[in-house]
Amino acid sequence: MNGGNSGEFTCYVFGSPAEGACGYSVTQSGSPSNANLCQGAVTEDVPNIALSGLAKSSYYVAIPGNNTPNSGGFNTVVDCGACIEISNGGNTIIATVIDECPGPGNAPCMQNPNGELDLSYPAFQALNFGNTGNPQNTSWHFVACPIPVTSPIVAKVNSAGQQYYFQNSVYPISTVNGQGPSQFGYFSVTPGPVTIVSNVANQTLHGTLSSAGGGVGVQFTGPTTCP
Repeated sequence: MNGGNSGEFTCYVFGSPAEGACGYSVTQSGSPSNANLCQGAVTEDVPNIALSGLAKSSYYVAIPGNNTPNSGGFNTVVDCGACIEISNGGNTIIATVIDECPGPGNAPCMQNPNGELDLSYPAFQALNFGNTGNPQNTSWHFVACPIPVTSPIVAKVNSAGQQYYFQNSVYPISTVNGQGPSQFGYFSVTPGPVTIVSNVANQTLHGTLSSAGGGVGVQFTGPTTCP
């Protein structure tokens, strides 16, 4: 969690099936009637992200990464799986970071790497920005994901061997078995006992990783309140 960030919001459509830079899968139906204004009947679903309280499985965001196009990976990969609270007057949502916003095609992402976010269509529409394609002077901040402690962190197998994305986490994960994430968001670890650390929450967990992935049997404890 941290203080507010100021910038602007844009929205984008993944297409289906697709996978974000953090390894989250996206299923989508429908198409935008006006992509620039974030209008249209678009339904989306992303497994292993926050979906209780102010969060939904269709509320996700892409966060700025490197300012150099095609740099191979991104420097905000440590924010994969983090939750962001976004408000617009009386409308507030919580969305999960699942991707890096693209450049150079997304000029706001390149121009404001500390504040701009790409929102999913459902997230953008839930904030009721109307016909504003790029609402200015917006604000957002990181929060703990509203995931019950009874819902375990989930490991998703990457296409290469012994590479796993760790998802469905209350906090972004800093290290697994002492290893940080690759620049593409996955962790290169061996199945068996795993030690999962979140520096944001200053918490350490001990779980078990199956070669096939799935729940690791542990979850971070979220705060009772979050500023």
